[in-house]
Amino acid sequence: MTRILFATTLSAVVAFGFGGPPARSAEIVGRVIEQGGAPATGLQMSVVNQAGVQVAETTPDGTGSYSFHDIAPGTFSLNLNGQSAVAYVPPDGLTVNWGIAKNFPPVAMAKQGVAIPGAAEDMPASAVK
Repeated sequence: MTRILFATTLSAVVAFGFGGPPARSAEIVGRVIEQGGAPATGLQMSVVNQAGVQVAETTPDGTGSYSFHDIAPGTFSLNLNGQSAVAYVPPDGLTVNWGIAKNFPPVAMAKQGVAIPGAAEDMPASAVK
């Protein structure tokens, strides 16, 4: 009887106890603004992993805000209309704000954690006038 009970308990532990913690996912959020501070809309944005596989894409909304959800922590290429920035996405997410000026490539400013900027000092200097 003891052997049967032990075998049943061990089977339950193997089946349910060693699944490990669920994989964590992060977010990438931010805003895209044009020179002068107007929100940039209608732009293509994507996240590409180190293997070159696009894992997410979006376009900024009417306020220039965008977000990518369920991104595994790691190193990615963040792309905005053909321009890219390489960033490490930590488990607590990443805020990447982009500034766009005519005749210049976009400027990206990143900081750990997830927060949409509320003030001009949180945006790239080339985008604020």
